[in-house]
Amino acid sequence: MGRVGNCFIKRMIALFLSGTLIVSNIPGVNRISQDVTVYAAEYDLNTEEEYCEIDSRDNDCEINETEETHVRRTSVADTMEENEEIIADVVEDEIIESQKDCADEERTTEKAEDESATEVDNNTATDSRNCVTLSDGLKAGTKYGDEILTFRVLQDMLYNTDEITVDEITYSGYVMGDSVPKVGGQFGDIAGEECFIPDYGSAFQIEATKAAKITFMLGFPMGRDYYFTKDDHTVMGEILESNLLNKIGTHTFNLDPGNTYYFFVKNSKPQVYDISWEERDLADEMNRPQWETIEKPVISNIA
Repeated sequence: MGRVGNCFIKRMIALFLSGTLIVSNIPGVNRISQDVTVYAAEYDLNTEEEYCEIDSRDNDCEINETEETHVRRTSVADTMEENEEIIADVVEDEIIESQKDCADEERTTEKAEDESATEVDNNTATDSRNCVTLSDGLKAGTKYGDEILTFRVLQDMLYNTDEITVDEITYSGYVMGDSVPKVGGQFGDIAGEECFIPDYGSAFQIEATKAAKITFMLGFPMGRDYYFTKDDHTVMGEILESNLLNKIGTHTFNLDPGNTYYFFVKNSKPQVYDISWEERDLADEMNRPQWETIEKPVISNIA
């Protein structure tokens, strides 16, 4: 039985127990007794009570009349018809009310389920973009990522709330370390002087399992040089990309499988608002024309 049916039955039981509803006259409900005895009486304050008994099967009544009391003859058929109309109206009202209550209950349940699902989604570690949730900070020694790539930070990076909007995307906060990138541990030299493979400080070590690209959303500072390098098993390492940070925004780097990469900002502790990655489409990259192979447009007519 549906939820509306259950609600209706519960309400009918409550009305029956309270004496509001006479179930013997509700269409579709088995009568408790087919022999209904109706009592009709009138009272006079100065006389004794007189009554007559009416048998619903005969629709007739014999009344003992006296000088002190006059009992009006009552049509059982009319009374029963009026009762049925009243009961039908009550039942219709109760059905409508039950349907409203059950519909409200269903909407409340669906809303609670949606809110629960939403809460679970917001607490997951990654989403469809392959990104890591930064709200708990990043811990040194913990490996983040998936089957495309993994990365770790070279020191703990704490989360700081600071909402900004860049390219119509809102970020709620960033992670940042407490020391600049170094070579040779906590008291070593600054990375980027003679070695571009840091082992301590605010830096990221990335290991690619598949051909991928990783994107860092960076905030302050401006005027510092960032480095994206590859561990080529030499002391210095290979610089793949280096440039001046001159804007708040994203920086994307390509990764080849089987290699280890490093990303850091020289002499700085960058604010990292987001880290995401995806697998590269090598077929599309191979079919994409190089800029030097594209012919320059020729302007033949000038209006």
